[in-house]
Amino acid sequence: MTRLLSGMPEGQSVTDHQLKVPTSNERESLEKGRWRPMLGMWPRITSLILLMPILCSAVLTQRDNGPQPPCGLDASPPYPALDDPPTTKFWERSDLGLDWPPPARTGWTTRGFATLVVTVGRFRNSSRVDGVRHRLGAISDLRGTRYWSTTHKQWQTLIVDAYATTGPTAYLRRKDFSPDEIVEGTSLYFRQADNLSGRATYRMRILSASADRLVSISKT
Repeated sequence: MTRLLSGMPEGQSVTDHQLKVPTSNERESLEKGRWRPMLGMWPRITSLILLMPILCSAVLTQRDNGPQPPCGLDASPPYPALDDPPTTKFWERSDLGLDWPPPARTGWTTRGFATLVVTVGRFRNSSRVDGVRHRLGAISDLRGTRYWSTTHKQWQTLIVDAYATTGPTAYLRRKDFSPDEIVEGTSLYFRQADNLSGRATYRMRILSASADRLVSISKT
């Protein structure tokens, strides 16, 4: 049987006859007294619960703004350290919505996408921008680019063919673009065939080209 210790003067010892079993009314009164401090906390607990979705929503909104090129703003995803591997991030259509507006300065004006992949990285280059222009124009060097197949658990050739063309509807091969052709405001076209999506014509736009900066974008 449960026993309850009743009040006693300070310093008085506890004896068996000073313990008694509480009545039902006493138990009810005691339970009410125990809950009374908790009742004062409910408004604060409720406010905290209501605030948590708001805070989580704000965090998710920041993380789901999509890619951002380094045009006066912090790049997203951020650039890795110089000797670290490139950073790659994927977005599906459901992540950003059907009417997601592309960032400014990319030349991409059509809203929405099916799958969006962004890769950012840093690399060492001793040939300065002229060397980068040469590499950018060497379309034929893309041939043989490999990737790791998670399905087959081995390296496979991604780009089986690549060559420069004279225009968006011209499929005739021409020599690679020279560094002198990689100038700001120009659009260059090349054909590429891979083992996943077949052949397609790509447009490479040179958005910026100076002695210390080169920005280009390629899309089908």
